[in-house]
Amino acid sequence: MRQLSYCSKMVFTADDKQLIKSSRHLKGYSSQRFLKEFSQENWMLRELDYLLSSIDKHGNAERVPGNGQQHTALTSGT
Repeated sequence: MRQLSYCSKMVFTADDKQLIKSSRHLKGYSSQRFLKEFSQENWMLRELDYLLSSIDKHGNAERVPGNGQQHTALTSGT
């Protein structure tokens, strides 16, 4: 039986996110440049692209609060 091999890539730590955010704003690094400069970190290109788009869109690397559902007010029917 064939065994599936999974990539052992790391997720971004809080320190990684701060480093990526500051390098993106100050030096204009692209995802390819991050992979080249920090090759020992084992980051994936797609994860970097997603994180950089979040930094560009929201100005930070943290999650945006909320789950996407609209808030509705409860009203009494009487």
